[in-house]
Amino acid sequence: MATRRSRLLILTAGAALAISGAVPLAQRLVHADAPQTIALQASNVQPRAVEDPTLQAASRAYARAWNDLSTALSHNDANALNASFVGFAHDRFAAQARDQNAAGFTTNMSAESHHAVVEFYSIDGSSMQIRDDVQLKREIMDGGKTIATETKTVPYIAVLSVVDEGWKVRLLQPAQP
Repeated sequence: MATRRSRLLILTAGAALAISGAVPLAQRLVHADAPQTIALQASNVQPRAVEDPTLQAASRAYARAWNDLSTALSHNDANALNASFVGFAHDRFAAQARDQNAAGFTTNMSAESHHAVVEFYSIDGSSMQIRDDVQLKREIMDGGKTIATETKTVPYIAVLSVVDEGWKVRLLQPAQP
């Protein structure tokens, strides 16, 4: 009888320990996939105004793109770009992930903050251009060892296009000063 109680006590303690560790882990995993919010300012857009639902959808897609880019470069996984990027932007960042993989290093990149302004929204509603001052933090890793770090504000130009009934980034590159 005492052995049975001991086993039950050990089993209960083990289950409680597993649950206490699983809850924070699950919360972390849920929040890891949630892209940051990027507020797009669109007060002086030309040639036409951006409707609120469109602005919200583009904002979510743009935030997801930055999250996917970070994942692609930190894991050297070009497939992480497929949900958010098309065309030139997709090809450029996929090549960067492949080149990094061949060289044996990764880039941990996080966009700490954005000041994003929609400058252009096409008449047909199929594309928009964003100018974004991004506070970027980059860490270049070689086999798990940090070889370079930098934090700086970089002005970017992004072009988003409607693809498959959703927004995707077609161009994302540093702007000329």
